[in-house]
Amino acid sequence: MIKDYLNFLCIESTYFGQKAPGKAPIIFCPNRISIRGYQEYGIHFSSDGREFFFTRSDHKNNAVLMHSKHTTYGWLLPDSLSIMKQNPRSKFCLSPDGNKLLFVPIKNKHDTLQVYSSERKPSGWSQPILLTNTDLGSSIISICLSNSGNLYFTGDYDESGKKDIYFSECINGKYLPPRNMGESVNSIYSENNVFIAPDESYLIFDSQRNNTDGESDLYISFRKPDGNWTKAENLGETINSEFSEWLPYVTPDGKYLFFSRTVQEETDIYWVSADVIMRHKARYHSQAG
Repeated sequence: MIKDYLNFLCIESTYFGQKAPGKAPIIFCPNRISIRGYQEYGIHFSSDGREFFFTRSDHKNNAVLMHSKHTTYGWLLPDSLSIMKQNPRSKFCLSPDGNKLLFVPIKNKHDTLQVYSSERKPSGWSQPILLTNTDLGSSIISICLSNSGNLYFTGDYDESGKKDIYFSECINGKYLPPRNMGESVNSIYSENNVFIAPDESYLIFDSQRNNTDGESDLYISFRKPDGNWTKAENLGETINSEFSEWLPYVTPDGKYLFFSRTVQEETDIYWVSADVIMRHKARYHSQAG
């Protein structure tokens, strides 16, 4: 029985024991996380790196939020998160401190989308409650939370017919009406999934633009000292390919950039050294200096 139990465990201690990537993206944990025949995307790690979440979907778009944590025996193989079983198709994000799970339930395409929040408790995750009564629009694509509680999301808030990135400031626990991030970040094309650095110093998102290397690419923009944002730049051909790169995420330790890549009908989670972010940041400072 003990042998059967251990067969369900991954005993390695860090990132499932996978060798850390360099400048070229590689698939994250093939056969354990990125599995053939399924679509994996939207990975988030807890602040201590000992727990992570991601979404797994089959070709019929039956999506489930998966969860794994590191125990005395090693990494448990991912399983569906119980609090999300009633909202299996939800889009989600984990707060930077790992204590709040935000998600947008999707029952069908005609739903009015709202953001819900679940708090981590000693006994598990609390029942979800509505994050805010502030109107965030009806077409939310992705959500991301900063250290300060500010909410960044993509959607069609102004009903223009395309998706932009918006920012809703949190003041004393209350969310203000969203503001468009402006032309430095957004474009005439749709911007989709957004990641905001916990300190809000930069954001990464995916978009299909006329200078993309493929169907959709990853872009980065940095916050200037005056609060404005730099013109979004393509992360380059080392990261982007002729296929679709989307749903970016940077680990809490700042070492790795994760994203999903769709090749034909197969979507897997990839990871790469976050040095690419530092290179773009250094170029920005050299130009500004």
